[in-house]
Amino acid sequence: MNGSHRFQSSCNSTNDSYNKPNIISVSRRTDIPAFFSAWFQKRLEEGYVVVKNPYNATQIKKISLHPNDVICFVFWSKNPKPMITLYDTLSNYPHYYLITITGYGKEIEPYVPGVKEIIDTIKDLHNQGLTSNALVWRYDPIFFNDTYTVSWHYENFEMLASMLAKYSSTCIISFFDAYNRKLASWDPFVHLTKDELSEFSVRFLSLTKKYGFQLQTCCENLSFEEFKIPQGPCIDAKRILRVRQEQGFFENFGQNLSLNSHLYQNPTQYQLSHKLFIRDKNQRSSCLCCKSIDIGAYKTCGHGCVYCYAHGKLKPYEQKIDNAWFGY
Repeated sequence: MNGSHRFQSSCNSTNDSYNKPNIISVSRRTDIPAFFSAWFQKRLEEGYVVVKNPYNATQIKKISLHPNDVICFVFWSKNPKPMITLYDTLSNYPHYYLITITGYGKEIEPYVPGVKEIIDTIKDLHNQGLTSNALVWRYDPIFFNDTYTVSWHYENFEMLASMLAKYSSTCIISFFDAYNRKLASWDPFVHLTKDELSEFSVRFLSLTKKYGFQLQTCCENLSFEEFKIPQGPCIDAKRILRVRQEQGFFENFGQNLSLNSHLYQNPTQYQLSHKLFIRDKNQRSSCLCCKSIDIGAYKTCGHGCVYCYAHGKLKPYEQKIDNAWFGY
């Protein structure tokens, strides 16, 4: 008996999420597009996924992946290239990408493809019809040491911005945060003073304006509002509404929700007024993301990034295509 059948009965009886429309996060916990696209494709074909609580594996739920039940897929990746082959199926779903490109190189990100390869993939996604709203650039995490100096970041960031300007319109930045034991033992910082951080932020804002990007921070305890850099969500109700409209999903998606012109023009009101677009209380207190269901698992990513908070490895977890759940 395979895993799909084994979990079937335990998920069906008490799962109140199955028939509700959900935002699906793919995934904060690992890079499913880079390493596990075949597993994800099988989940689309079978129309559901089993999700385990990462802190209590006995808590499981079955989530529908039928197109009518997916408000939006939000993909997090450093290498979305394997997803290109899924577009006969994936085009049936609203979706957007959060693509991390830092340019740090193999010393810091051992198995992340080079910048040119990732940008070529972004071009391919653009050619699949994805607009700049659906291709979000993450420059994250930012840290400083003797190699990756403030000057290095200026030059590197401008180079990347110039290459991505045609394909993306939003850049999300975040500074390195040692919020677990492993990361606390790896502290690369040359710490900036408040004045230096102010100058750095203003310079970054200037560069993003030069290349037509909206700049926002992610999950920062420090406020950058005084530099006119807002903090914003990565899983974003406004973006989801825009992407759904751009990708042709005008129909209701459960509970009498519709994307009429009024709501599209005023998505903030829509976000605040409807329970499907509420803040995700399971994230850190400074996170502004909408509530979603994450289908990934920790300790499975193979990029080997030295700053990884998700306990990634130098070799990815074995891809078990027939399992209805992901990970261990």
